[in-house]
Amino acid sequence: MRSGVWTTRRRRLRVLPRLAMEPCAWPIEAAGPMHWFEGLLAELGHELWIGDSAKIRASEVRKQKTDERDAALILELLLSERFPRICVPTPAKRDLRQLLWHRHKLVGLRTMLGNQLHFLPMSQGLCRKRKLFSKKGRGELVALPSGLGPSGDEKNF
Repeated sequence: MRSGVWTTRRRRLRVLPRLAMEPCAWPIEAAGPMHWFEGLLAELGHELWIGDSAKIRASEVRKQKTDERDAALILELLLSERFPRICVPTPAKRDLRQLLWHRHKLVGLRTMLGNQLHFLPMSQGLCRKRKLFSKKGRGELVALPSGLGPSGDEKNF
């Protein structure tokens, strides 16, 4: 196949349905974010096999790297059943990991803000740890001489 066929995404989207009418596996070397390509192949009923690029590279003796040689090497690894496939999480697992990472960052922010808020009354000699955020702790904050706590008309601290 000519290398110019894959130059733009628009061309890829036009050519892809004609390349394989029956569902098949598409082996590629891991090279970056390809979730859109994986989704496109899944819509067409194909399966994307992503290979470990370091292991693919290590199986080639020649150090000269070209697209044609890479394709021939991947084909050779497939035919000899030595293709080093890597585990790719499903889209649902990727979404779950993203949500967990976001939650982790929010917990870190909450801890950082709590530590900063604890520093202010501790610098005035008031050490209440978790009780600082109770009603009694807020009352003690208001009673501090520097007025670190909320004023009387503020209900939410």
